[in-house]
Amino acid sequence: MPDDFERGKELQAAGNLDEAVVAYRQAIEVDPTSFRAWNNLGTTFEELHDFDQAVECYQQALEINPTQSIVHYNLAHALHRMGRVPEAFGQYVMAVDLNPQSFAAQFNLGLLLYDRMEWTGAEAAFRRTLEIAPDEFRVHQCLGDLLFDRRRMDEALPFYERAMELDPTNPEYAFNTGKCLRPLGQLDQARRMFERSLELNPNSQIAREHLLDVLLRQGRDQEATEVCELHLKKSPGDAVILHRLAAITGVNAPIRASDEYLQSTFDAFAGNFDATLSGLHYQAPQHLATLAGKCLPTASRQFDILDAGCGTGLCGVLFRPYAIRLVGLDLSGEMLRLAKERDIYDDLIQLELTSYMQNRHSAYDLIIASDTLNYFGSLSEVFRAAATALRADGRLIFTLEHNGGDTRDWSLQAHGRYCHSESYLHKSLGDSGFLVEASSIQILRLEASQPVWGWVVAARRPESLAILPRLQ
Repeated sequence: MPDDFERGKELQAAGNLDEAVVAYRQAIEVDPTSFRAWNNLGTTFEELHDFDQAVECYQQALEINPTQSIVHYNLAHALHRMGRVPEAFGQYVMAVDLNPQSFAAQFNLGLLLYDRMEWTGAEAAFRRTLEIAPDEFRVHQCLGDLLFDRRRMDEALPFYERAMELDPTNPEYAFNTGKCLRPLGQLDQARRMFERSLELNPNSQIAREHLLDVLLRQGRDQEATEVCELHLKKSPGDAVILHRLAAITGVNAPIRASDEYLQSTFDAFAGNFDATLSGLHYQAPQHLATLAGKCLPTASRQFDILDAGCGTGLCGVLFRPYAIRLVGLDLSGEMLRLAKERDIYDDLIQLELTSYMQNRHSAYDLIIASDTLNYFGSLSEVFRAAATALRADGRLIFTLEHNGGDTRDWSLQAHGRYCHSESYLHKSLGDSGFLVEASSIQILRLEASQPVWGWVVAARRPESLAILPRLQ
């Protein structure tokens, strides 16, 4: 008959965790100095998500034998899951010092440093992990991600390709290879990778979006149309693809992007949002902040500010010094989740922009909209809603994409955003009661290595403005 420790291991392996706890405790009663029993009791509690007791058990095991790398690793793992990152870091380092060949300790140390954006340390930890396990696809993937985020595309590509070789049925690895090939200008290869990712996961919205973008960059509009039409046969109500098809063909272009399109697109995009925009040299928030510095008093935390379409908070960070109260508004719950991590907003609200502002009479001194109104064709209703939400002498500071000489008031572009003419922009602001204080044309970001030009505008709601009726 197995002793209590061995019985505990059998019960734990079988998933009978409560019984395993009893067996390990009985083993400890027989031998209180058994660091193995304390360690295994800790792992059982961790499986039960009782991290406090798990930590106590690991600490007891280390009091008995502080030279055990595996126990330092287990303690680090529990602390990491509890969010006690500095303590976890120290225990991972101890585990690695005691056993430099510990794959788990080296890898998790790299993940922790990556999460802390300590890029040099994370890269070193991942590379050491690959020395231990050169064919571990997860490490190749993580090192590829780190290098990609640091815009070291040519270095990231071999790691993505190796991850895909090691796990060829993983759609994420094919997608990541494609997303790395794309900015390197290898569009044919990128297209094949996105097609492969979709073969493996036909429901991947982000892979389909990237495939469409590559096809459009190559001038293969008909193939892009066919991709949309094929998907709509299976999912006729897909708001994202309906919008993209209208943008590509120019048929049935809506006057603004639907809520479903925006929410779905930016929920899928949120995880890579900041890194992607950094690679595109995204400048819209900085342009708005520069313009605000010319139009507003010195930043002194005196304004109620609405960050309309706040995303992850890139613009909010720059406007926090002006705000006594800063509210972030977005349709994407995933974007708002990331914005919350910046800890700069007094409130974060998940609602549609126009309807929210229509019901917030004279609530704000300043509304900022960085690359938000690009998803509106007709601007009349959203400008009138902004006038309603602003106090007398309040300001709307925003960006819009330039239409490049198109004679139409507005048009839906193939990539899914709208652009506007100068005459229509000024007329819409005037009709909504705004006075244009300043406007200029600036480079908002790069796209396909080419500058995207846009309007950067500050408009003031004069004191005499009467609340305008809602358009019917």
